[in-house]
Amino acid sequence: MHELPLAREVFRLAWPAAARMLLVTLVFMANRAMLGAYSSTALASMQITGSLLWTLYAVFSAGSAGTLATVARSHGAGDSESAARAARSSILFALVLGLIVVIPLWVANGALLRLLFPKAGPLVIEQSSQFLRIVLPCFPLSFLEAIAAASLQGAGDTKTPLIAAIFGNIVHLSLS
Repeated sequence: MHELPLAREVFRLAWPAAARMLLVTLVFMANRAMLGAYSSTALASMQITGSLLWTLYAVFSAGSAGTLATVARSHGAGDSESAARAARSSILFALVLGLIVVIPLWVANGALLRLLFPKAGPLVIEQSSQFLRIVLPCFPLSFLEAIAAASLQGAGDTKTPLIAAIFGNIVHLSLS
């Protein structure tokens, strides 16, 4: 009998989080769809950069699991000050780590791509490099978004990150 209300509560919290992650994935899929309509070289460059960026995002957003657990534990204990401190620390950590990783990647851009993808043609490498020059400076914001979403989710708010992801997708599609 007690399982049904608990299952409803889990679903109430989980569906917005799942929908948010689908929207994050949609950004990468939309890039591929737009570039695929442009040229096969552009699509190949997106495949290279998409693999690299998605790997970075996955690794950095994994840090959001620690944020979510820490904020949720503090929030559940009624210690909103510790929850806020954990969220602030995680956000600062994501920003600093994002810059530490992104700056060298931005500097090593073309050489790194040639090293990682030696069979890619020069035009694919050049277009991949151009794309990374645009995207990498903004990438620490993706890490911040993942940590901020985890902070809110840990405090029981899964709808605000979903709304932010909807807005982000609208901006992304409009600017692209």
